[in-house]
Amino acid sequence: MAYENENIQSQGSTLEDNTTNSNIAQNSTPTGSSYPLQKNVISNQRAKEILSGTFNEVIISEEKFDSEKIKRIYNDLFYQIPKKGDNSHESIAIQSTDYLYPEINENLDSNIKSIEQEIQESSSILLNELDRLSTVPEHPLYPNGSILQEGNPALNEVVNVGSPRWYMQQGMKRKIVGAHTGYWTRVLRQSNGEEPYHPSTGQFIPTNLSPNFRLVTPDNLNIIPDGENIGDGPDFSIDPLLGIEGEDIYSVIEIELSCMGEEKFYKFGYGEVGYDYDLSGYPETGGYWYLDPNGSCEIMVERDNDPTPTYIPSSYRFNLTGPPYSSNSSKTVIISRDPKFYYDNYHGDTNDPLDPKFYAGETNKEIERRQGYGGLLPHMEMRKEWGPGSRFPAITYIKPGSRVAFKLKRPVNWDANGNVTPIDGGLSHHLYGIDDGIHHPTQANVLGGFYNQTSNYSTRIIHSNCLGPQGDQCYGAMGQQSNLQSLLNDPSNGYYLDNVNGDKEFVDKVNMPWPFPDVYYGRHSIKGQVYGQPILKVKGDYCVFIESYRVRASYFHWDWNVFMRLKDRYIFRLKNKDLDNHVSGYIRNSDDLFNWFPKNGNQYINNPTIYFPGLKAYSLNYNNTDIDNNTDFPLYQHDFGDDTSYALGSLNKIGDQIRDNPFNPKNSGDNYSWKLKSIMKNG
Repeated sequence: MAYENENIQSQGSTLEDNTTNSNIAQNSTPTGSSYPLQKNVISNQRAKEILSGTFNEVIISEEKFDSEKIKRIYNDLFYQIPKKGDNSHESIAIQSTDYLYPEINENLDSNIKSIEQEIQESSSILLNELDRLSTVPEHPLYPNGSILQEGNPALNEVVNVGSPRWYMQQGMKRKIVGAHTGYWTRVLRQSNGEEPYHPSTGQFIPTNLSPNFRLVTPDNLNIIPDGENIGDGPDFSIDPLLGIEGEDIYSVIEIELSCMGEEKFYKFGYGEVGYDYDLSGYPETGGYWYLDPNGSCEIMVERDNDPTPTYIPSSYRFNLTGPPYSSNSSKTVIISRDPKFYYDNYHGDTNDPLDPKFYAGETNKEIERRQGYGGLLPHMEMRKEWGPGSRFPAITYIKPGSRVAFKLKRPVNWDANGNVTPIDGGLSHHLYGIDDGIHHPTQANVLGGFYNQTSNYSTRIIHSNCLGPQGDQCYGAMGQQSNLQSLLNDPSNGYYLDNVNGDKEFVDKVNMPWPFPDVYYGRHSIKGQVYGQPILKVKGDYCVFIESYRVRASYFHWDWNVFMRLKDRYIFRLKNKDLDNHVSGYIRNSDDLFNWFPKNGNQYINNPTIYFPGLKAYSLNYNNTDIDNNTDFPLYQHDFGDDTSYALGSLNKIGDQIRDNPFNPKNSGDNYSWKLKSIMKNG
C-alpha cells in the first residue's frame, strides 16, 4: 500500500532549518514502478517573515434597516437630539413637512413674491408723489382756476347734461361733489376774481359762459391727474393737494381682478384606493380636482401709461393670493384700449369695448390640458375671458390653475341724477378657471365635491377612506368593512333610496289550526325609510330593517319583520321566531316586537350586530319595535346603564316617541366617525 505526502510530526517538535527535505521511503507498486514522496516544510520563524498574520480586508455584510429598526434607533437617540439648531428635532420636523406638503412652500413663495411686488409699487408711488410735491405744477393746457366739464369743444356741446364739473388746482382736476355743487362752483368763480352776476341786471351768468369754463374731451380729461374732491368749506383750504385714485369714467376700461385660489389635482398614490397610474379611469379613479384657497394667481396685463389716443403700452405682471390673504386677493387695473386688441374682435355685433353689448352673452369655453405628476392631467372644460378674441384681450397671461373672477368698474352708464353704474351692472363674473357646472353640468362641484357626491337617488354618497387635501370630508366614515363599502361605492346601491313606501306588497295566507280553513288576507304595503338606517346582516347579506307588522286571525296573530337587501334592493320578511336564526347577533327577548336593544344588564346597547350605525338625524324605523310608544316595551334610558347616559340622554323625542337614531344621536352623534362604537356590538 502506498502512502502519499504523509507527514507525521510529534507534538512539541521544532524545525530549526529554514527548509528541510524529508525523503520518505519509496514503496514499490504492484507493477514494480517507484514514486518519490517528498514535502517542503518551513520553520515558524521563516513563516512569520514571509507571511502576514493579520487581516487587512474584511468583507462586512451590509446592515439592513426596516421601519421597526429605524424606530428603535430614533427612540434611543430621541433625548440626545437637540430641540433647535442644526440636526435637531426642529430641523427634522421642517424637513419632513417640506417633503410631505410641498404645496405649503409653493404658496408661501407666491405670497412673498406678491408682497415684494407690493412694496416695489408702493415705493415707486411714494417717490413720484414726493417729486410732484416739490413743485407747484400747472397743467400746460388747462391753467389753475379753470372749470372743466366733459364735452365736445369743436361743437361747443356738453356730452351729458348734469355730468360733473372739475376745478383745476395745482395741475390737478378736483371734482365738485355733493348736494350744493352750484353754490361751490359760484364760490370758486368768485375766488378767481370773477363776478358770476351781471353788473347791471344782477342776473346769474351761467357757468358755461364763464371765461374760465372749458369743454374737454374724455381722452384729455383722463390725462389730467385727480386731486381731492371739493364738497364743503374745509376742502378749499387743502394745500398741498394729494393725488387720489382717478375716477375717469370715459374711454377707459377699468377692471377689478380677484384671486379665488389655485385649482390643483390630487393624484392617488400607489396602494391608495382609486390609484390609476395614467388617469385613464378619471373621474371614477385616479384622483380629483380641488381648490387650494391658499394658492396664488399670477396675471399679466397690457395697460396704457396714459389713456390717450397714443396708447403708450406697458406690460404689468402681478401676483394675487387666495381669499385667506384678503388684503392682496384683488387688484383694480386700467387695461389697454389699443385698437390692435379690438379691430377684429367682435362681441354682441360690436368691436367697441365701451359698448354694453360687448359684454353681453355667454363666456368663452375651451378644453385645457394641464401638466402634473410628470404628465398630462385630465382634460377639463374651462371658462376663459382673457387673451386674443376675448372681451379682455389686454389681459395677456394668467398662470394655469389660477381661478380668477372679475368686476367691470368702467366704462359706466349715467342716469338723469348724475349717478353712475358699470355698464354690465357691476356684477362679479368668472374670468378664468374650470367650469364647475354653470355652463357644464357634468363638471358640477368638481372642485369641492369628490367626497361630497350624490347618489342616483339624490342622497349623499358614503365614504370610508378619504385621501388628500379633502380627506377631512369623509362623510359616513364609521369604520365599516371594505366589502360593505364596496357596495356603498355604487351610487345606484339600494341603501341610497330614500324610502320604499308602497314598493312591495305581501298577500298573507294564514294556516289556521283545524277545523279552521286557510284564511287569506289582503295586501300589506311596505312603508319605511332606507337611507340613513343602521345596516345589519340577514341571511349573510347586508340589509336594513324596514318595519314590523302584525297579522291577526280570530284569537291568533303573526308578527312579520320586513328587510331590504342592499345589493339588489330585494324586499323580504321573516317571522319573529326566525329572527335569531337569520339576523346576525340577534337575541330574541320579545314575542311581539323587533328588538333593537338587549335586555337589562347586557354590556352592549344594541341587540343585533350593527355593521353601520346609520346616519345622524335619521330616525330608526320604529313601527312595532321596542322603541315604538304604542307597545308595552318602551325605551327607557336606565335600561342601558350609566355609561350611555351621555349619549342617550339627549335623544330627540316627540312626546314619548323617539324620533332619533340611538346609535348615532342627533345631538351627540357624528356622521364622520362612530362615537358609540366602543359600547356597541358591531361588525
